[in-house]
Amino acid sequence: MSSNSKTFFYRRYSKNIYVDDAKLFVDSAVTTLNADETTEAKARELSRKHYSALLSNPFENIVVFCGAGTSKSSGGKSMRELWDEVKNLFDEAEFKQLYTNIKLKYPSEDSEKDIEGLLSKAYMAVQVLQGPQTTIEQQIIKIEKHIQTACNLKSTNPVHLEFLNKLTARKSKYSRIKIFTLNYDQLFEQAGMDGKYSVIDGFSFSLPRYFDPTFFDYDLLIRDSNKPSRTNNYVKKVFHLYKPHGSINWEEQKDSRQIIIKENPKKSLMIFPNSEKYEHSYEQPFFEMTSRFQRALRLENTLLICIGFSFTDKHFKNVITEASISNTSLSLVVVLPKFQEKKGLTEIVELTKSQNNVVLIDEKFEDFVKNYPYPEEYGYEQQTK
Repeated sequence: MSSNSKTFFYRRYSKNIYVDDAKLFVDSAVTTLNADETTEAKARELSRKHYSALLSNPFENIVVFCGAGTSKSSGGKSMRELWDEVKNLFDEAEFKQLYTNIKLKYPSEDSEKDIEGLLSKAYMAVQVLQGPQTTIEQQIIKIEKHIQTACNLKSTNPVHLEFLNKLTARKSKYSRIKIFTLNYDQLFEQAGMDGKYSVIDGFSFSLPRYFDPTFFDYDLLIRDSNKPSRTNNYVKKVFHLYKPHGSINWEEQKDSRQIIIKENPKKSLMIFPNSEKYEHSYEQPFFEMTSRFQRALRLENTLLICIGFSFTDKHFKNVITEASISNTSLSLVVVLPKFQEKKGLTEIVELTKSQNNVVLIDEKFEDFVKNYPYPEEYGYEQQTK
């Protein structure tokens, strides 16, 4: 039986659920279906049963790492979709001339549509080419402004809030939920506002809100002013939010180099998709965000959920892969539709053949959230009050 013919829905060293030759397998055993069941529906049912049981375990630390897939249901775009939109910003001849000017082959098929490759070559061309730099610079600005606008999303469904409600339904003795997102949008901030959450995001609580990494070490307590308390009464609806690639509402003040949160900034502080994003990640505040991510993955009894991340960003791919190997108490759960077709996941797939702390799940973000379990000590009605 060739592994290339298998369609995996759940992949783990100790349990594999897949379809092969129209038959459903759990490990190497064929599963018998009822007359009204399909192989895919049954595979998803079994997959959800297994990952729900896994996620019900009492992890001391929960870290969520989000890619573009967590924004799709609210209008977020993939890199290929962004390329199509950028192309429509220009006349066809002008767009092709841009490719000629930066000495990059114009795409002849969908697989070659690469917004990151386009911006990378354009940035380099401005630095080294003679002649059309001014035109290329203007085109870069136009592309960046479009990306900034495309990421100004408004939540169209409650999936992010539902996810927050389920993630934070845990005992106060455990650490705060940490969400790291590579997306520039504000969907988690909007969900936090809708759910009346307090967000620890590295920015001050005063106005203007300025960045200082020490704010990540703050927490919120409820204190009764009428009597002293020897116990810590933690505010329940609190989570940490980190944005290692920046945000559409961040702006750097040129005079002070201070980074503030500002509605509709002229130029958002973001690491745009390009080959130099690794170098930019060593600048503040991006460096602080990445360092906090690495630190979180070293803790014992940690659950890392990677959602909608295709592992094409080599920097974070390496951090996650190395942590899953070196930290034996880290459980890595990767949630991505058709994960076995993603080239960036080759190393992670290989880890499932030798390590039981790595799990791959074929699931969309919204379906994963729907099936994410509440801890047994909490009920849905209790959380929605």
